[in-house]
Amino acid sequence: MVFGEPELWVEPDEEVRVITDAGGSRLEETGNSKARFYVGLTSLILASGLLLWSGLTVVAAMPEEAPELVNGCHPHQNEVVLGGNPPFCMDETGVEMVNSIEVSEDQHIREKVTDGNGWEHEVEYRWEDMDGAVVYGFMDGRYECFRFIPEWALAEDWVVEDFEEPFSFPDWCGSEYEDPDSRVYEPGAHPHDDVWMYEIESSGKGEFSLYTHKITEQELLLRTYMSKSLVEQERNAMGGDGDFSDLGTLCCTLPLGLIFLLAADQRRQVFFIDRKANTITKKRAGSWPSFSTVWPQIDFSAVKLMRKVREEYHFPENGDSWTSYHDGVDVVVTTKGSAKTMFFFEDEGKDHVHRKVLTDLMTIMGVEGELSIETAAVTIQDVDQKAPTEEVTGDVADINQGSLIHKKGGPWGYGSAQEETPVADQPLKEKQSGDAPAGSFWTFDDVEKP
Repeated sequence: MVFGEPELWVEPDEEVRVITDAGGSRLEETGNSKARFYVGLTSLILASGLLLWSGLTVVAAMPEEAPELVNGCHPHQNEVVLGGNPPFCMDETGVEMVNSIEVSEDQHIREKVTDGNGWEHEVEYRWEDMDGAVVYGFMDGRYECFRFIPEWALAEDWVVEDFEEPFSFPDWCGSEYEDPDSRVYEPGAHPHDDVWMYEIESSGKGEFSLYTHKITEQELLLRTYMSKSLVEQERNAMGGDGDFSDLGTLCCTLPLGLIFLLAADQRRQVFFIDRKANTITKKRAGSWPSFSTVWPQIDFSAVKLMRKVREEYHFPENGDSWTSYHDGVDVVVTTKGSAKTMFFFEDEGKDHVHRKVLTDLMTIMGVEGELSIETAAVTIQDVDQKAPTEEVTGDVADINQGSLIHKKGGPWGYGSAQEETPVADQPLKEKQSGDAPAGSFWTFDDVEKP
């Protein structure tokens, strides 16, 4: 059975111990690791640099004085006046090449156009003249209709508000269109050839954007006009020129700095076992605060020791990936009614490697009596390392991937734990091969529930 990845993977030569003192009962890593310390130090240096850069960027972006209000359009825009409207800001005219125009008898149009990036696309739509406006119904499963005002319908002193009155679209808008394969298209001229067509969109504050286009036999011209007042509001909200190039780096530096800051905490892991509260809590060693994980509603009477062969996949930067196999024992607990692998003690199939710490661990979990070890039916030697996908059968649980947790610490949780009084050793005897049939788990004789 598979109960997930272990929270702690103890290697054969790794030092862990069980402690019971005024601080509580716990399983903790011990020993020294310069690698752990230097990884934490390197991460801290990187985090400090990135966070310092982020802070300086924010400070530099803050104006020393209240910025002066900006007037006018963006530098890349031209200010224009259309009819009797307040000034607009016009972007550069976009140009696309018209490859073909085809029309049908039922007022459908099909255009093939090549955009500025060299991509050809096809557009089909239906059109209808209505009360000085032209309705285009673009074919997207149904007719999606838009109203356009042709330039010839505009008075000399026209204003946008002239076109705010309610407008009734034709009945065919929103309906499904017939199969275009049954429609006959023939090359022809566009019904609104060489005419600027205006689509009006309001911001809801009396400020408008105008989207216009004009199609000829060779070109499709596109223009966008925005109310000058709307552009000025946007420019002032962006700080005048709207240059976010420096602040944009915060999207990278700030998250990376926080990630490295978390990675800098390489202190030893400690698992506090509280039988009164029925919890297991994972924290970092030392007096400094750390993030903790709590598993509630632990049923300590249902603790199991199960022999497992775990797979670990390795993906080096250079070279082929490979798979390693690790024989050991899972410590499986029940939390909120679900089984979970809390620890994995890798022992290369040798029961004595972690015998003492397992005995101590079972003691603080409330398991009494002698601990007897049964030889696993299948061990690491039985696994074909050339076939990582092959399932191990027998009484051994399914192979599943494990993530290694490497070495120990230094000061403030990075180095060796201070000598403390460990729990008393429990008597232990190893069953001989002939005493009982082989099994895939460790059992307890005369076990009493806590």
